[in-house]
Formats: sequence, C-alpha cells, structure tokens
Amino acid sequence: MADLSGQYLTFVIGGEVYGANIHQVREVLEYREPMKTPQAPDGVCGVINLRGQAVSVLDLRRLFGLPPAAPTADTCIVIFETVDHEGGAVVTGALADSVREVTEITAAELEDVPEGGDAGGLVIGLARRADDFIMLLDAARLLDAGLGTEAG
Repeated sequence: MADLSGQYLTFVIGGEVYGANIHQVREVLEYREPMKTPQAPDGVCGVINLRGQAVSVLDLRRLFGLPPAAPTADTCIVIFETVDHEGGAVVTGALADSVREVTEITAAELEDVPEGGDAGGLVIGLARRADDFIMLLDAARLLDAGLGTEAG
C-alpha cells in the first residue's frame, strides 16, 4: 500500500466521510448555483465564475451513484487544483454536502480498500477513525472520472 499519510480535508457526501489530500485542495467556497452547460459530461453539474476563471463543478453524489440532494446551508464547493499529464494546472470544483475539518492521517490508521469498495478506482485508501472510516480520494482521479478525461 502506498503511504497516504498526511493532512486531509474531510467532507461529507451522502452521510459518508471522505478526505482529499490538502495539497490538492485550493479552497472551499460557500455554495452557489453552477450555471448549466450544454452537453457537459454526466459528472459535471455546471460551471462557476471563480475570480474571472470558468471552473467546472462536479456532482460527487452522481459520481458515487447516490441520489441527488437539494443544497442546504452546509453545502459547499471544494476547489481542487491538480496537475494534468502535460504539467499544467487543472482547477475544478466539487459539490460536498458539508466540510468537516483538516485532519492528520497517520500510516497506522491506513487500510487497503476492500475489493469492490473503491468506487471505480476513486477511493485510494481508508483511514480508520474510532468505529468508522474516512474514504481517501485522489482529486486527480476524481476529476478525470467527472470530466471524462484520461488519468495523467
């Protein structure tokens, strides 16, 4: 298993806790309605204007096969910044039901993802916390899946 220890932003989708490496998270925004875009990939719910830049917003519920949910006061957009296969920066948002905290995940807490539990390769590891898990995501894989691009 790869060493996935480090700091993670934790957030909730459909009652489950997920984490993304803090180095892939640029910021967290209050929810704003994304503008619908014609013929967008299935995982994209629209685009937002982020300080003059058009940023695609992924619907993580849709990517994880969960039913849609109406936005609440806790709904937010996590802005990820990753690197594409050519070395360029890719900025994309993702809807989350709520954001929890930034937490340190140690190597002792890490477990492999059981077969069939990786959400199509999107969950790269599990961190055990008390009687529960944090499902660790790789933002680059998440964005590739949502945008319908190839992993780089």
